[in-house]
Amino acid sequence: MLKNLLSIIFLALLALLLAGISLDWNFEKAPVKETNTRLCEHGKLTVECEKCNPKLARGGTYLIQEREAQPGECPNVLKRVVLASGVAETMSFRFQEVRSSKISEKVRTVGETMYLPNQYARVSPKLSGFLREIRVTIGQEVSSGTTLAILDSTEISRAKADFFQARAVLDLKEYTQNQEKILEAKKVSAARDLRAAKAGLLEAQIGLKVASYRLQSLGFDPGRLVENELSGRFAVVSPIGGKIAEITGVVGELSVPDRPLFSVAETDPLWVRIDVFEKDLLKLKPGQKAVLTIADFSNKSFPGKS
Repeated sequence: MLKNLLSIIFLALLALLLAGISLDWNFEKAPVKETNTRLCEHGKLTVECEKCNPKLARGGTYLIQEREAQPGECPNVLKRVVLASGVAETMSFRFQEVRSSKISEKVRTVGETMYLPNQYARVSPKLSGFLREIRVTIGQEVSSGTTLAILDSTEISRAKADFFQARAVLDLKEYTQNQEKILEAKKVSAARDLRAAKAGLLEAQIGLKVASYRLQSLGFDPGRLVENELSGRFAVVSPIGGKIAEITGVVGELSVPDRPLFSVAETDPLWVRIDVFEKDLLKLKPGQKAVLTIADFSNKSFPGKS
């Protein structure tokens, strides 16, 4: 039994040895630098001679180690691959001199266009009214103060009517007081009547001030109003300069202060907000070149900077 077991082990080792020879296994230790730089009997470096290294003659490669690795040194960086003649040309290898230079890295991500808060405005009417006229179009360049639309508001009509009424009442109270002064001087009217006229005049003056302040809050100058003109039309103007980015108002509809009619934006420069992974944050710095590619524009690229 023991004799048969030894025979099996011997046959297995013999088969393993024959397999290694057929596969051209190289069990030799990689030569050190002194051997690599020595000329052989054929006048070539030992590691480059095809006669001394049959693998090169067969079109293979030869791996050598420059020297023994020092403690703590990675042995992989000390290895050199020698190619057989013509291998580099066949594989279209390109060779470049090793030198120190800056590495250009690209960070690819997705983003969305945006406007800066001080370069974007949603324009709403100051009070409710029916939209009578739109005077701009999408993409039109406007400046600060440009009229965008005309609205008609009953609130403005009431404010104008209240102002004209308050002014008429004031005129009447002033006339009444003057008459009471004349009558009181002639001893025809009682003193209490004059005091009542003065109180009425003071009340009328306050009423006119209230009506004037109301008109001013709506954007009207009471001193420039046309007598008894009660039109409720007013203009919606742009608070900033830029381009009309959006129009949501429709002529004839009721417009309210909490629903914007227009969007105005400064598009030069255009900003893009991007999402970056934490691993790429250290690669980004202000002032770096950036390229924006838009798929809907046939992947057209727009240059910029961070």
